Amino acid sequence: MSTISTYSTIGNFSTSTLAETVALLAKRISPSTVSFNTDGTASVSVTVNGQTVKAIFSNPSGTVDGLDADFSLIQFRNAGNALTLEISLADLSLNDFKQHTTTATALDLLFLEDDYISGDDGDDVIRGYDGDDNIWGYGGDDFLGGGNDADMLSGGGGNDSLAGGAGLDTLYGEDGKDVLNGESGNDELYGGSGNDLLKGGTGNDWMNGDSGRDTIEGGKGADMMRGGSGRDVFVFKSVTDSTVKEAGRDMISDFSEGSGDKIDLSAIDASTKSGGNQTFKFVGDGGFHKKAGELRFKQYESETYVYGDTNGDGKADFAIGFSGLIDFTKADFIL
Repeated sequence: MSTISTYSTIGNFSTSTLAETVALLAKRISPSTVSFNTDGTASVSVTVNGQTVKAIFSNPSGTVDGLDADFSLIQFRNAGNALTLEISLADLSLNDFKQHTTTATALDLLFLEDDYISGDDGDDVIRGYDGDDNIWGYGGDDFLGGGNDADMLSGGGGNDSLAGGAGLDTLYGEDGKDVLNGESGNDELYGGSGNDLLKGGTGNDWMNGDSGRDTIEGGKGADMMRGGSGRDVFVFKSVTDSTVKEAGRDMISDFSEGSGDKIDLSAIDASTKSGGNQTFKFVGDGGFHKKAGELRFKQYESETYVYGDTNGDGKADFAIGFSGLIDFTKADFIL
């Protein structure tokens, strides 16, 4: 179930500029008011249950009628440069307001960028597309998509899925078992409470699992990872996820053997000289022996590094950095 936000503010745009789509999928629709600022000509399109109403206003004001399914009125009102879109429910009386529901409904609002959008207690699907969007899911199991540019996504309660898209995004899972995917760009991901999955994607990301048993996958780029409290797993799926060179090397700031944290290297083929997916051999803090598939660690002042040799040349093909001096054992790894 989902209730569309009772109020949202949608960015700025100029004359004859095409707007983006904000899609909200819902089973229960409450009256919704959306406002944004405009100078010049504003073009607005609203689609409800496949029926589309379009209107173009200069110094916007007016009423559009003609949706006979779930909505009786779509009204555009102008106060200065603040254009307000109001959607009213059909067949609604004061006495039955709290009980009124509709069948499964898709509501698409077309706006430009720099959106402020919020869901409610239902399972919302909200996409920001272009612009620097701020999207809150609140309750329910929500999907929030930032699209392009620098977005802020906050899942709220429930088991949410957040996708930052392109740009420098900030994602907050908050409560529940959430999935956060930064995708491209240098993103910040905060899992919050619950057993979360954080995936940085490409870019130099900063990730914090916070409380719970989190799974953190940096992906490409020089990522900074923090598991927080709980038994966390840091996943590496390719030798390019954390390179020997600092420009692409990941750092884990709070790896804790006492908490049961693990480094998962099982998806990496330990030997390029053998077919299939070979398993790494942990050789402690000694040197490589020019045998493909060896894994070792070395301490430097206040940091520890794990190195893997996949081609047997006695040189590291990937490296992972850790804050603090850690005496790694085979038990710290999923090989």
